[in-house]
Amino acid sequence: ILHDSRLVLDATAYNATISACEKGERWQHAIGLLQVMLQMTVPPTVISFGAAISACEKGKHWQQAIGLLELMKYTSLRPNVVIYNACISACAQGEEWQKAHDLLAEMQRVHLDPDVITYAAVISACKKAWVWEKALELLAVMQEAELIPDQI
Repeated sequence: ILHDSRLVLDATAYNATISACEKGERWQHAIGLLQVMLQMTVPPTVISFGAAISACEKGKHWQQAIGLLELMKYTSLRPNVVIYNACISACAQGEEWQKAHDLLAEMQRVHLDPDVITYAAVISACKKAWVWEKALELLAVMQEAELIPDQI
């Protein structure tokens, strides 16, 4: 992919291609392009990681999404709420409610404010695992934080 030596690709070109892979449900290609960026002189951006993580989410590959989150932490980039939400959603897709809940706790430890999407994704993971007590706890936390739940 993209091996023409006359082409000079920047992060924007890679990001667009990774996003296309995400939309085409080609998570392996998205990860491959991110790896190429890491090996080349084109540093990945938050958008690069976000698109690759979202591709893993859509492909129901939560382990790869978490792996990319961990990789991102070793770069100079700081994961944001959108990145965490994509990872939590990937865990929900994989019915990994405990990992989703762990990511929520991690967000709070690194001083990121979870939003409605964050809580909805963790609650969805709890729902799929029949962990209704934890879902109710999270709903109460949302109310305390004055976050208005949408249709969960």
